[in-house]
This record gives sequence, C-alpha cells and structure tokens, in this order.
Amino acid sequence: IEIDRDDDPNVVVSTTGGTRFTRQVNLITAISGNTVTVKNPLLADFNAGNAKIKWTFLNTSFSGIENLKLDHSGAGGGTNMSFQYCYACWLKGVESFKPAGYHMVILGTLNLEIRDSFIHDAQTYGPNNAGVAVYGNPLYGSNSSGKIENNIYDRLFPAIEMQNSSSGFYIGYNYGYGSMATATNAPVSWMFTDNHGPHDMMNLWEGN
Repeated sequence: IEIDRDDDPNVVVSTTGGTRFTRQVNLITAISGNTVTVKNPLLADFNAGNAKIKWTFLNTSFSGIENLKLDHSGAGGGTNMSFQYCYACWLKGVESFKPAGYHMVILGTLNLEIRDSFIHDAQTYGPNNAGVAVYGNPLYGSNSSGKIENNIYDRLFPAIEMQNSSSGFYIGYNYGYGSMATATNAPVSWMFTDNHGPHDMMNLWEGN
C-alpha cells in the first residue's frame, strides 16, 4: 500500500505546487477490525493530516538479479533496468554500461536493495543519465525503505537521484566519480541528490 496525508506546512516545501507529499509505501501484515498492522515503522505522523491509503499494489516479491552485465552501448533509447511494483527485490554484482537514459528506474517499491555493483557511462551527457533514479511518481507510486550500498558510479548525471516522496532509504558507502554535466570537457556537477521533487524524507546518507 501507499499511505499519504495532508502536508504539514512547517515541514513540507514544494515550489512546483501540489499537496499530500508526505507518503510512505508499506506492507499490510494483519487486519483486525479497524486495526491495520504494517511491516515497517511509520516514518511520519499518519494519525494526523487526514491520512488515507492512496494506492494498493500487486507486487512482484523476492525477485533478484545477480552477477550480470548489461551493455546498452549499441542500442537506442531506454533504461537498462526497471524495478516497478516490487517488494523485497534486489540487485547485486551487476555491471550496467552506457544506456541512452537512466541505468535503473525504481517505481512503487518497498524494501528494495541495490548493492555491490558497477554502474557507469552514458551515451549522452547532461540530465536524464542517472545511475539509479528512485523515480517515485504521484500518479504511479512512491518508494520506501530501500538500501543502496557499496556501489561504484562513474560518468553519470547524477549517480543517485531521489525524488517524489522517496522515504526511509539507506544510501551508504557508495563511490561516485566523474559526474558529467554537458560534454566531455565540461566541469563536473553534483553526484547525489536527495530531493529532485518533493518531499523525500527520513533518508540516511552515510559514508559516501
């Protein structure tokens, strides 16, 4: 499920309009009368703000990809990989090379893990060449409680892009090098972004 609530104006700031950016994806483990039990702790006060269940998802669960190279250098537009509506899925030991867009797009996930991988190079420079786009979308679902750990990112813009109410992530001990802005000889730009669209919350960045 995805839960949302009215924004607290003392906490949430949006320069693009809209509302109800306080969101969290979670898993129902039990229902007893009007009591709903969920797997992960709540990251915000959903007792206030007219909280509602916004979406329910039919998820792929416990599905992983390991020890694989994805070479998109001879292909046209598109991403190398997409995780959509996935519970407790993972990626480990993957090399992702030179797509004509994002390396990975994540949408509507819970308890996802991406680790021990080498994600590098793009066919073009500038925006929309992220290594991992945690691409929460107000129309299709946000992401919560993922782990992105111990990866290497090279020649991307940016390496990790959190957006649109991605919450409760741990982003730790990743190495980013050579973020490309617009061309081969252009100055580097930012490598990690935590709020490319409101309102990411409760994400821990450590040791990157």
